[in-house]
Amino acid sequence: MLWLVSIEELSSIEPEQKAAFIRQKLEMAGLDLEDMLDRCNFALHPDSGQLEIAVSGGADSVALLVLGYLFNSEVRVWHLDHQLRPSSGREADAVRRLAAAFAVEVEILQRKVESGPNLEERARELRRSIFIEGVSTGHTMDDMAETVVINLLRGAGVKGLGSISIGPEHPILNLRRHETEAVCKALSIEFVVDESNVDPKFVRNRVRREIMPLLSEVSRRDVAPILARTAHIMQQVSGYISNQADQIDPCDAKQVAAADEIVAMEALRRWLLDEHGHSLSYGLVEDVLRVAKGEKVATDLPGSIRVRRSKGRLSKFKVL
Repeated sequence: MLWLVSIEELSSIEPEQKAAFIRQKLEMAGLDLEDMLDRCNFALHPDSGQLEIAVSGGADSVALLVLGYLFNSEVRVWHLDHQLRPSSGREADAVRRLAAAFAVEVEILQRKVESGPNLEERARELRRSIFIEGVSTGHTMDDMAETVVINLLRGAGVKGLGSISIGPEHPILNLRRHETEAVCKALSIEFVVDESNVDPKFVRNRVRREIMPLLSEVSRRDVAPILARTAHIMQQVSGYISNQADQIDPCDAKQVAAADEIVAMEALRRWLLDEHGHSLSYGLVEDVLRVAKGEKVATDLPGSIRVRRSKGRLSKFKVL
């Protein structure tokens, strides 16, 4: 679905009157705008001095643009056409029209993402590589809660259970999905609905449509805020562990072996990040810890990397 009448209406409003027009529309719809903005965490980009916002065309990203514009009208919109669906070109055009209605700068980029395993992750990595660093995305509390469940199913540790962190890159993380949809409806903006969001082959879709409602039914309450609170706690725990790991030289086998295991594992995990910043699995990091403790002489890792202990020091090198 694409935007209809209100885009033309918004386009016709003079730039200096747009924010007041939007505020009036939202308040007339019964939305507590000040409360919503208070729960947001917008900040101007340190390099450009404006808001840098990723807009896919869905309700969350459209609401991100609307609320961000009310925070500061100096906005640049970023959109990536992955060319995954026949409708992707129309979605890019819709985002271009939306940016024009707000009279803000827009960057429409086009890159082909091939179908296959880890599609969501590959698309996310592509966006990170071509958008300005630190661009804001429209993740909500519902996304945060779903990510906790997904990472739990994957066997993630403390860091993974921390899910998504609130801040300028995720400024509407304290808002709910029904609130972002309400913002769009209040402005008569008919947001894009991605047909892949109902495809059961994607884990997130099944978590969103099946597991989350079941968890709420079993617990007899809305579990999203509970899971979000758990994520915040895990973020604090992860921060403490990270600070402790900072005090360890990951190449000093004696230091690593003497540290609390969870701290030693974090120090090793960061040392072993690959060139793309990806972490190794828990089991592989555990194997390196065994090398540090002298239980193994060496261990091989993906990418033909070997970690070896010699004279009390750990080293990693490419195996030819």
